[in-house]
Amino acid sequence: MGCLTHGSRIFRTHVDPHAQKRRVYADLMMNYAWMGFVIGTIRQSLLRDMLAGTFTGEAGRHYWSRAHASWIASSSGSRVGRRFLAIVGEEHARAVASGPRPPHPLPPLRPPCPLRGRRPRCGHRSVP
Repeated sequence: MGCLTHGSRIFRTHVDPHAQKRRVYADLMMNYAWMGFVIGTIRQSLLRDMLAGTFTGEAGRHYWSRAHASWIASSSGSRVGRRFLAIVGEEHARAVASGPRPPHPLPPLRPPCPLRGRRPRCGHRSVP
């Protein structure tokens, strides 16, 4: 739960903790990609692959639509910064053009272990 103030009033707002974690993760990934690209440890092909993964989900897409103006203001002063921004823009546009991401299927449930009284190999505990 967060708080907003307006004058002397305080309004409580609901902050989804999972959405907040996704935003922080997207910000961390973008800064990691930037840093690696600038110092040369992340080449263009890896950067594109990382960004494709980041922009697969809605959190990454939303992050860039919200933060791109700030990135442009702070990173466009150098040739490498302009190249980084161009690559990010291209990958974001490609992800948006591909449409919304299909929902993840739920992981399959482990079937019940048919072995009783023996130590199974599947990781279940033996049942007497």
